[in-house]
Amino acid sequence: DWISAVKSYPSAVYFTFFINEIFVGILPPELFMMLYVNESIATFFLHMTLMTLLSYIGGSIAFWLGKKLGSTHFNRRMSQKESFKKYTFYYKRFDGLLLSISAVTPLSFQVISLISGATDHSFGHFMKYAFPLRLFRFYGYGYVFYQANHLF
Repeated sequence: DWISAVKSYPSAVYFTFFINEIFVGILPPELFMMLYVNESIATFFLHMTLMTLLSYIGGSIAFWLGKKLGSTHFNRRMSQKESFKKYTFYYKRFDGLLLSISAVTPLSFQVISLISGATDHSFGHFMKYAFPLRLFRFYGYGYVFYQANHLF
């Protein structure tokens, strides 16, 4: 069984998850959740808690990477262009909504975190949306996956 083989290397699973949560977000968190649906509910939610924390830390790192990228010469030159200013305006106007949507849906949370940092949003504002909604995604979706797996 390939799931047992993967689960036998938990540090590799969590390392892969963490790197995924910092840089790309290509692998959906639900893929990692499914590895643990056959565990007891306490063990399952222990894994969900760890994944939530790693996801939040990964998003925070992406945010700070965005801050660094936002201060580069290239970004300063790009921000002078009218089209860039227009999209920055819209992003700043709807950032809470975009953070909320990306925190609970398959829209890449990492990319939105990076953009939030690059467009000079406050970290406090980022935390206000990111942590509770990531918690909801992992616990809410996790609970649904867990219950669905135990129906059959």
